[in-house]
Amino acid sequence: MRTHAAAGRQDCLRLLVLIPHRDSRKILRLLSPEFFRRGFYGAWSFPQAVPLAVLSEPFTEEELKECARKLRVLNTAKREEGRIGTGDMTTAVLPRQGGAGKSGEDLLIAGPSLDLAVPELFSAGEDKVLYRVSPVIFGAVLIRKDDGIPDIRIPPFFFRAAALANMIYRPLDDSGCSFRWRIGKPAWLPRIKKTAPGGRGDE
Repeated sequence: MRTHAAAGRQDCLRLLVLIPHRDSRKILRLLSPEFFRRGFYGAWSFPQAVPLAVLSEPFTEEELKECARKLRVLNTAKREEGRIGTGDMTTAVLPRQGGAGKSGEDLLIAGPSLDLAVPELFSAGEDKVLYRVSPVIFGAVLIRKDDGIPDIRIPPFFFRAAALANMIYRPLDDSGCSFRWRIGKPAWLPRIKKTAPGGRGDE
């Protein structure tokens, strides 16, 4: 990450994020110019990722792998082959100080909702979770509280390939829309093994 005058600020967010495969991210990235034209100037201020939790410190590689395994198991039980689908546009809060509802400090992102089932307890790394992001959405644009939900239709789509990663999200200035992020090494959700008819599935 390049140095910047804001690099010494302590109000960065540490996030646990789900990163869908690049083909799925491309769908939202192509809509960024449309968000901008509609007056949503945070169109490029959040990566095409799914924030799951605000953390006190990053998950270790082993913790990420264990959480990725749990996510795959839970979502394979919910939907055939573990497919994750998108729904209507909605918003989610990213609390700047690790707690919800702090006036003037929370960030708001908008994007399509996800039918992603997230374990109530990650077990691995659970003591590092300060706040769970809800609802679960595919981050498409950073918005201001008075912007409202963008009236831009995003056709529903599905994806299976995705990874968990740590992310640092840091403001660059006081504009409220200028941020820089760094995403750590991804831990991919395990593949679902194919079985013969009548056999037992394994992931």
